[in-house]
Amino acid sequence: MATSTWTSLVRRRSRRSSAPRGTRARRAGGRIGRLVGSWKSIGRRGRSGGPSRSRRSKSSWPSSKQTRSRTSGNSSMAKAFGYRVGDFSYREHGRIAAAPSEGLAAFIPAVTPGYSRPDHLGPLIELLERARREPVRAVIHAPPRHGKTDTILHAIAWYLRKDPTLPIAYATYGIELANSKSRDARAMARAAGVELDAGAKGVGEWRTREGGRAVFTALNGSLTGKGFRVLFVDDPFKNRIQAESPTYRSRIWDLWQGSTINRVEPGGSAIVLATRWHPEDLSGRLISQGWQYLRLPALSDDGRALWPERWPAAELEARRREVGEYTWASLYQGVPRPRGGAVFNAEPALYTSAALDVVREYRDGIGVDFAYTARKHADYSSAVVMRSHEPERGRRVYYVLECLRKQVLAPEFAAEGARLQRAHGGCKAMGYVTVFEKMIVPFMSDRGFTVEARRVKADKFTRAQPYAASWNDGRVLLPEDVGPDSWVNVFLAEHLRFTGQDDDEDDQVDAGAAAHDLLASPAGRIAGSFSAANKRPVKLTRYTR
Repeated sequence: MATSTWTSLVRRRSRRSSAPRGTRARRAGGRIGRLVGSWKSIGRRGRSGGPSRSRRSKSSWPSSKQTRSRTSGNSSMAKAFGYRVGDFSYREHGRIAAAPSEGLAAFIPAVTPGYSRPDHLGPLIELLERARREPVRAVIHAPPRHGKTDTILHAIAWYLRKDPTLPIAYATYGIELANSKSRDARAMARAAGVELDAGAKGVGEWRTREGGRAVFTALNGSLTGKGFRVLFVDDPFKNRIQAESPTYRSRIWDLWQGSTINRVEPGGSAIVLATRWHPEDLSGRLISQGWQYLRLPALSDDGRALWPERWPAAELEARRREVGEYTWASLYQGVPRPRGGAVFNAEPALYTSAALDVVREYRDGIGVDFAYTARKHADYSSAVVMRSHEPERGRRVYYVLECLRKQVLAPEFAAEGARLQRAHGGCKAMGYVTVFEKMIVPFMSDRGFTVEARRVKADKFTRAQPYAASWNDGRVLLPEDVGPDSWVNVFLAEHLRFTGQDDDEDDQVDAGAAAHDLLASPAGRIAGSFSAANKRPVKLTRYTR
């Protein structure tokens, strides 16, 4: 502990004493002096050699209670597990790491106090241990927040403790993330007693005194000219937007073939850990070439959770409803679905006018899809009005109030949009626009229809996924009491036909996705008044055919 911490502790204790002030000060100074002397003595014993690690007994390790008492802050390595990591001296970490068991599973909690054995990742542990002994080519999928990356970083430290001459590489989608993981792995290696070369301890590459090294870089970074016995590629794609882009997928594949895989030495191992965003992502191509695929789904076919102590099955089912089936299959199950199927459930939730009247706290927003480009001159422009409300904490629902859909010139649509915006209290409007469409926004604003333009970063299919997840979870509600000529019928029919694959009509889906995203974000206009007495749950009905 720092001296200031001991000083404050002594002061609190000494205040309870009735001794004179001078006596208390002398006592405090004596206690601090003895503590500092004790730590110096420990340091001298360590420098003088002391008993070898092999002769130390397990009883000499700090207990779990002692390790918890010395914690001094959260480490990024422990966030996935929700624990605090102790701020020990490296000598003490080395003593903890000298566990009799030489396996990776036992190494992890020994080096990082507070971590439990990752028994839920048993097949991954076995594969990593095998990769140190023999060549391995493997693709690994595990759900988010289940500790796979932390396990890989511990494996790097474990490899270098076993053989400090090994050259190891870790590549990911961005250099900032690579640097962050390098710091974590370097701290683990030091904690395990790996002695680093004082002249080569940079974040991009650090070396051991015996000549081993660990290089952390972006996938398009500085691997050229170096060889490695073990190569890890962790998440080559940053998000779905990149993975859904054929151009970006080709770029990653070219990097892989042109430089990355060629850095692996004869007899070395290459392991790719990745979210399965797309059937033809890097993982998919490698699997088709015969690489081993280790898939650890969040939920097994019979409904058992992979890590029930942290992610029980009920929690995973709730997350499944939140993210939608398409995202769930990719992120949590490792079985990405091809496009072309139905995106929106054929039985959306409905609301009545009476149910809407009891809502007292809400936000209104308008999503817009323009059709003023050379390609879309004959398409419809749409504006969808939604109202968001939380009938219970953490569950937001979206009422579709109105849809304006016109195949008209820009001045007329601007006038209609301005009327719609005034009718709903001047609420915020937002639309996803291309570079050309962005030029129409000032035109609309000059005519009274104020729209926030957000640059398109993904295609319509990808943008529709959060909206579809809410729809399929029964949190997007359509009016129930409508006639045969209502806009609701056209609105619903377009959603049920939508596949995201060159659909003939998708303007209402795009506008609905924009309205959903606008209201799902924290910023926005709060409308209405709130009364606890009126906060009654809204009764939902289901659309049946």
